[in-house]
Amino acid sequence: MQLFKLKDNNTPKLSRKNMWKRGGYAAAITAAAIVGVILINILFSALGNRVSLKLDLSFTGENSLSQENTQFLKEIETPVSVTVCATKEDYQGGMLSQIAGQYLYVYDESGYYAQTVKLLDMYASVNPKITVEYLDITSTAGQALVDEYPSLFYGDIIVSTTNADGKTTSKLVGFNDIYSYSDSTGYGYSSITANKLETALSSAISLAISGQTKQAALLANYSDTTVFETYFAAQLKLNGIETQNITDNILSSVPEGVEQLYIVCPSKDLLPQELNVINAWLNNNGARGRSLIFVPGTSVANIPNLLEFLSEWGVSYTNGILYETNSRNHMQGDNTTLAAFNNETQITDVLNAQKQCILGHNIPMQTAYESYETKTTNIMVSSADTTVAAPVGIDENWTPDASLTKKSYANLIITADNSTLNNSLVTSYVAAFSSVDFIYSEWATLTQVGNMETAVNTAVKTAGFDAANKKLFIDKSVSAESFADKVSESGTTVIVVLFMVITPLVLIGAGVYVWIRRRNR
Repeated sequence: MQLFKLKDNNTPKLSRKNMWKRGGYAAAITAAAIVGVILINILFSALGNRVSLKLDLSFTGENSLSQENTQFLKEIETPVSVTVCATKEDYQGGMLSQIAGQYLYVYDESGYYAQTVKLLDMYASVNPKITVEYLDITSTAGQALVDEYPSLFYGDIIVSTTNADGKTTSKLVGFNDIYSYSDSTGYGYSSITANKLETALSSAISLAISGQTKQAALLANYSDTTVFETYFAAQLKLNGIETQNITDNILSSVPEGVEQLYIVCPSKDLLPQELNVINAWLNNNGARGRSLIFVPGTSVANIPNLLEFLSEWGVSYTNGILYETNSRNHMQGDNTTLAAFNNETQITDVLNAQKQCILGHNIPMQTAYESYETKTTNIMVSSADTTVAAPVGIDENWTPDASLTKKSYANLIITADNSTLNNSLVTSYVAAFSSVDFIYSEWATLTQVGNMETAVNTAVKTAGFDAANKKLFIDKSVSAESFADKVSESGTTVIVVLFMVITPLVLIGAGVYVWIRRRNR
């Protein structure tokens, strides 16, 4: 019985030269891999100092600049100076929190101030024409800004541009423009609930560069000011439409410089002579160039004079409420909250055809004519052709009978009054909506649907802006509780450990393992 295997002299012996040769290959591969990882880390560190490499994994991209906004910023050719009236450390490190708490009773409990600094850094990285500077307002240079802007608050942002003629245009982005906050306790102390920096800052940059602004007015004595001011007025301001209130008991004239009027949820009817004033104002002695925006409340029964005026402009309202019979086109359990769709017409360049509107409280409306003399009507948004006009006051158990015709109803009508002046086309507009939900509802606050975007687009188009160079701005609220913040903090640590520690160790271990296997062959 053979207990031991005798040495086979015919078995080739691995020479020391070959052993080191094969082991050397493994060591060289491992060394090259380690050098590669080091070079990758050096490259990413260098890039990180020039561009943002952070990932935004939030559902709606809340913690990064939107694709549309990034493209807008990249196309800027005019140098833009963004001055933050605080040091970077104090803005996110406690000073702003102390001042806002002391003077405004507003507190940042979710890291919104630090989030603002992150977003500002992104602006500077997108386009070298945009410079972001933090300025201590207690310094000499800071005191000069305070003298120029007496109402300046700590942390406010000033956007400045200088055109080819040397004229400087500045826009102030204030605390209330950047942050939304509310008092959920009832004790007068508010917490910040959203960050609106992206919209506010990009809007200020756009307005400073273009210099385009329009003056508008709300007929406050006939309107619900709360409905107008809660959401809509702020969106108009972002897009260069500055509003004021006309509080005359009887309208005898429209203030000089006002180019757009608003009547929102009228609480009472206008007198015939007041409507004559508006009509003459729209005509503008033949020069046109003005617009009226009408948003009804939940009923039009108390405004017969205004309805007659609107019918002359091609808009016809009837009492009732729209009721959708197709379950695919209304909210579950609520046939009167329905989907409305943009139409292909000559002025849909102001609307986003990909977004539908969700609207309740719709008052039945149609065009009184397609064209009459110098006026032309266009249905911009309408319901599906399975809608009926139900009576006022129906309950949840109501069902339509055969006498009610199913058809498409208008949700937004824009009437254009065209004329020629000095060989140029001049136009005044009247825009009328079917529902207050366009500007004042839960749906109006959601960017996924088109309610507010449609309303603001309508205002911008009829205000006479240069549409070719006009970008639309709608508030984008950023939540601090998104996963992107976790990526930027704990996620960064994980990535560093993965690339700087674990990956090199794995490569070294693999190299040693290969070297040993080859050595023992």
